[in-house]
Amino acid sequence: MLKAISLIQSMTLIFLFSVLLSACGASSTTTVTNNETVETSTTVSQPVVESSTDPDTGIITQTSTVITTQTTLGDITATITVITTTDITTTITDPTTGETTVTTDSDSNTITHASELDRAIETMVDTTIVSNVNNFQTQVQSLDNQTSSFCANTTQANLTQTQNQWISTHNAWYQLAPFIFGPLEVANVITVPAFWYLDSYRNNGNDYTGTVRTNLTSLLESDGEISEIDFSNLNYNQVGLLALEVSLFERSTDQSQTLEDITNEFINASRKCELLMAYSQELLRQTTLIQLGWNDNYHDTGKSYRELLLSNQLEAALDNESGDSAISKITVAMQEFYDYLNKRDVTTDVAQLSNATKQALLASATITESLLNTSSESSLSIYTLMAKNDHEQDATTISTNIQTFVTAINTGTDEEIKSAAAALDGNFKRELPDALNVSLGLNFTDGD
Repeated sequence: MLKAISLIQSMTLIFLFSVLLSACGASSTTTVTNNETVETSTTVSQPVVESSTDPDTGIITQTSTVITTQTTLGDITATITVITTTDITTTITDPTTGETTVTTDSDSNTITHASELDRAIETMVDTTIVSNVNNFQTQVQSLDNQTSSFCANTTQANLTQTQNQWISTHNAWYQLAPFIFGPLEVANVITVPAFWYLDSYRNNGNDYTGTVRTNLTSLLESDGEISEIDFSNLNYNQVGLLALEVSLFERSTDQSQTLEDITNEFINASRKCELLMAYSQELLRQTTLIQLGWNDNYHDTGKSYRELLLSNQLEAALDNESGDSAISKITVAMQEFYDYLNKRDVTTDVAQLSNATKQALLASATITESLLNTSSESSLSIYTLMAKNDHEQDATTISTNIQTFVTAINTGTDEEIKSAAAALDGNFKRELPDALNVSLGLNFTDGD
């Protein structure tokens, strides 16, 4: 049912405009399209007359009709509301003569309002996902600037600042890591997804610290030129956040983590600074490509991934894209992230040199709550929509499980953190999609 969302939206609009001029009341119809049964019901309100007084134009009276259409295909339901204004009457009175002029505009003016879920998704994408794509790129840019400053003035104080910026960048990554789809999954010429070059551990749960150390030592001992092209061709498990962590948080010769030892190595081996800046530049290159895909031009379509995602144009624009809805992609990505936290040894394998794992996980918990709790003047939060669909208890359960995850990170054991992540994995597989009547698509599999 990959095209379900776009199919029911188009069927809804066709049905809607066929009843725009109908009398008030309710009606329903059942059709079969591409062997799928589509049920459509519509409600047309009584005409509503509203008047307002404008000091410049006089009294304006308009008659409006509200038409609400609900279309169901399988378990998926879409709702579209149309407000159509059929008559606008303007009454102008001349204050000097008392004469009154009345004009009527009978042209139909129709406004289509997206469903509440559509508006919530747009707010979610803009305020949670795109904003964190941009924030991650900003943090990587700051890290790149800081590495240059450190190499220009190699002191322990500047090393500490650079290490702290690495931690901030890593935290920003864990706010984006729950949303691995779209530009983050774009593969290079050897079919390696972009996010592997940021976080090598996320691929298969292998700790590549030893691989990075070996490659760094080899590069330090070499007298070959350090070029951007060479670094862009390195394997994904030799670059990324891990390569920068190993370079910044330990001395390469013996893994000493004292500030004095690390700083002195950078002073005595200037090539290490050249390598540090090369690692940073490569991370910035990868991150900027991801940001451009989300904001400007995805896969040379001339349109941003955001625009294609929210308008359900991905499958039409690109042959290798699925037609899964935005909410389906987001839900599956979140589920996969918490499944990853449950099944991998993140707390013992990730960010060990910087001792920054728990900070990163707390960042993920914060963005998860924000994803579900964010609203705007024109949209409701996902929690609120769940409650409106009579799933208030499920919304409460998810919020409680997020807090349990936070508590486990702060005071619990590694197994308690995994257990809390497993509960959220289940919530994104079942409670959330059930509450929103969302199909998770043919590519989704329940791993329980």
